[in-house]
Amino acid sequence: MFGFPLLPKRLGPLPGRYSRLAALARLMACSCFLGVVSYAQEGGLDPSFAVGLSGVDATVQAIARQPDGRIVIGGNFTNVNGATRFRIARLNASGSLDASFGAGQSGANDFVNAIAVQPDGRLLIGGNFTVVNGASRRFVARLNADGSLDATFGAHLPVLNNRVFSMALLSNGKILIGGTFNTINNAPPGGIIRLNSDGSLDPTFNAGLDLGTFSGIFAIAVQSDGRILIGGEFTGVNGIPRGSLARLNANGSVDTAFGNGLTVSGNRFPDTRSIAIQPDGRILIGGGFNTVNGVTRNAVARLNADGSLDASFGNGLSGVSGTLEKVTLRTDGKIFIAGDFTGINGAARRGVARLNADGSADLSFGQGLIGANGRVNDALIQPADGRLVVGGIFTEFNGAARGRIARLIADCPTIEVTPATLPSGVSGAFYSQSFAQSGAAGATVFSLTGALPAGLSFNSAAATLSGVPTQTGTFGGIVVTATDSNGCRGNRAYSLHIDAPPASPAPVNERIALTIAEQSLLPPECPDNAAEFRLTATLANTGDLPIDNPYFEVVELRETDGVPPANPFRLTSADGAACGAGGLPGARQSVSPAPLTLQPGESVTVVFRIALPQMRRFRFLVTVMGELPPQGASGKARSPARPPYLVIG
Repeated sequence: MFGFPLLPKRLGPLPGRYSRLAALARLMACSCFLGVVSYAQEGGLDPSFAVGLSGVDATVQAIARQPDGRIVIGGNFTNVNGATRFRIARLNASGSLDASFGAGQSGANDFVNAIAVQPDGRLLIGGNFTVVNGASRRFVARLNADGSLDATFGAHLPVLNNRVFSMALLSNGKILIGGTFNTINNAPPGGIIRLNSDGSLDPTFNAGLDLGTFSGIFAIAVQSDGRILIGGEFTGVNGIPRGSLARLNANGSVDTAFGNGLTVSGNRFPDTRSIAIQPDGRILIGGGFNTVNGVTRNAVARLNADGSLDASFGNGLSGVSGTLEKVTLRTDGKIFIAGDFTGINGAARRGVARLNADGSADLSFGQGLIGANGRVNDALIQPADGRLVVGGIFTEFNGAARGRIARLIADCPTIEVTPATLPSGVSGAFYSQSFAQSGAAGATVFSLTGALPAGLSFNSAAATLSGVPTQTGTFGGIVVTATDSNGCRGNRAYSLHIDAPPASPAPVNERIALTIAEQSLLPPECPDNAAEFRLTATLANTGDLPIDNPYFEVVELRETDGVPPANPFRLTSADGAACGAGGLPGARQSVSPAPLTLQPGESVTVVFRIALPQMRRFRFLVTVMGELPPQGASGKARSPARPPYLVIG
């Protein structure tokens, strides 16, 4: 889209050529663009602002911010988020309408072009209007904090014959007013005046400036030393050539030391529409101009403190493809521009862009985004978070419906996803890795893209990659992304290696040594036993690995005379009864106390008993085993042909 920016924040029929272009500009405001809505980068829409709201039904010309964060807008609208508001309204920080402001008031009867917030919370407005809240106010008025008319301001207002486009508050409470008026109290010349805090004309300010061929003062900026920069469309100041930019002393006289021979000119609109003063005293200007002092500077330029062109800014760059309505400066030196343009220094940007300190385009802002589908008239940087509030004639921003007011993410924090690398895994073994982030604002959502090994999955809520992989190899292209509450993202790319499971280890020396320390034949505790054989032994782990929960098991029983016993053998611990069910062979008895783990080199003394059903000759084999490792090393105790005699086998 191309545009015909008329005057800053064009307001309707203006004298001369501007009246022919106003209708065309409004028709062009309906242009739209196709694309994907994006919240996830600098220049993207702030997802917490004005979502689901209808916005403003007509042009927003001016934006101002109160100290409490609420936003005052002015323009030519009559409806805000479904509520009637005539050309002045206040929004909450979320973009919703502040219903306490202007409720039941009739507002202004024509455009509000400029807004200034006083330290006491009252609001100065300037524009095309002649009536505010039912009272006569020609082009200038003051409102109370609730939007009602301040009746104390205006009784002595000077009579202006045309519109107000710019305002600036002075530290002493006085007010500078600029516009297209060319008479003050019915006497020429005009263009700029200074009011006292009660609205009366300040006669000590030289308001009778001869601005030569004059269309208007569209921008006012006050330096820290009290001198005043004015921009607009004019050819001189009191006979001194000054092309659309000049500096006045605090009393309104011309500062002849500034911009000697300075000329801001253009093919169509040789005007200055916005001024921003850097902390180092250099001056940023924006407008419809194409040259500054004969040097090509399309719509944006920087001057030195003396008014000469700063050749280090924008040198060799193509500048703005269109016109600017606003230049605003952030404390870190970044420069935001807004207007009716389609590109900056060859990079596609619509309506809003960000510049580096040397005038080059900051390509990290708005990269790949659509921008505004119509002119942006004003832009305001929120000091707390650096976000950018923009207003204009657009109805969409970055492809999403936004009724002439929007807020953009000016900066995404550096979001770092950790860990830096992923540990390797083993096929068939459980794998788990959690992710974290630093630098994000608000709640963070994690996501993963890329092909994972079979068996692994990503849990977004827990930010964890886990499972039992069944594939081996190296899996690259895995990207974990953290997205914060503003839609800003940080990500990290990973490569995950899954190894094959290790081969079964060769058998190791895992043995339990069973040493008999004492053996004795005892009277039976149970009537069905002939005797009980008590054995005290030492168990020692002579292997290389721990052995868990060792137990005794009779694995062999042979009768030397071939006669089976009348009662079964029974195995028990020393403190247990050798009565009841359970016979040999195959009887088990855990080593007491249980559970027990024998580390390599450790030993333990144990006592167990075998119930003998009758006093005959038996040969038996006792094995000591452990639950882990499964190889279950053994030490063997064997009875000879003549009990009760035990030998180590």
